[in-house]
Amino acid sequence: MCVGAILAMFFLPERLTPGTFDFLLNSHNLLHVLSMVGAYFMHRAVVVDFQWLEEQEDEVLKCLLERGGGWRNESELLSWSHQNKHA
Repeated sequence: MCVGAILAMFFLPERLTPGTFDFLLNSHNLLHVLSMVGAYFMHRAVVVDFQWLEEQEDEVLKCLLERGGGWRNESELLSWSHQNKHA
């Protein structure tokens, strides 16, 4: 996203070859395209993070139980986890 902002700030394609990029591939268009590409990759990173967290669920529950989050035993913690999983 920063690359698109820098291109727009310095009018790079238009400044290098005046008149060539008046309508297509001008800095403002590139700003929007690169912002969307950045948003897509940020979305993919969040999806991967959530998948990883889901795979680590047992380890996270074990850690919570060891630290004493108010649950008396593992079955109580697991039932709480499954009740709140889709909340």
